[in-house]
Amino acid sequence: METLRAAVPELPEETIARLTSTYGLERRDVETLIGLDEYTGAGVAFFEAVVGGDAELGKKVSNW
Repeated sequence: METLRAAVPELPEETIARLTSTYGLERRDVETLIGLDEYTGAGVAFFEAVVGGDAELGKKVSNW
């Protein structure tokens, strides 16, 4: 069961909750990131790579 759980990607609602709480993004901004490439998560991955964990950059990067 744990192997399956580890193989399943983060669900959209989990991603929305995590990014809104961590970076202070609006739900619609996170939905846009998810929608950029919903199957591989490339939009969210790119955002997080650019932000590099810096919560203060989150809103600026999402607006860009």
